[in-house]
Amino acid sequence: MSGPAQKDEGPLPPFRSWRPGKLTKPDYPLRRVILLILLVVVVLAALIGTVIILTSRRDEPAPSPATARTQDSDTAGMSTSCFTVQPGEVMTRLLNRASIDDSAAVEVISALRSADFNFRRMKPGDSLQLEYREGRLYRILYRKGNERVYCIDFSGGVGSAR
Repeated sequence: MSGPAQKDEGPLPPFRSWRPGKLTKPDYPLRRVILLILLVVVVLAALIGTVIILTSRRDEPAPSPATARTQDSDTAGMSTSCFTVQPGEVMTRLLNRASIDDSAAVEVISALRSADFNFRRMKPGDSLQLEYREGRLYRILYRKGNERVYCIDFSGGVGSAR
């Protein structure tokens, strides 16, 4: 049997070689512009935030006690000093900051203790108000937030104001 030559095609088509052309990334100029604008906005926001933080952090001196002198005839010679409890402050430090001498501080602490004052529950923001009459400690008001007010009255006067 001679005849035309048959091609063997088999189960797969014949292999043809394929050579890819030069691959290039598509150019996205709009995407680049948007990313660049976003980067500039983020950097500017960080700079503005830093400037705001640095200018708001001024070293402020510790608040001095507010002393108010009244002009009424009933309260002539009376003065009031108010102090706010600072974080981590204990009663002895608060009384020391209020310029109460040690012997008067002992009397104040014992009077507060007898009024069932819990020294461990002192919180920043509580206030201590000292009332003086003619230079002698007359009354102490300890305001525990909005919960409670401890009032200790020393009608005979305790210690003296420094």
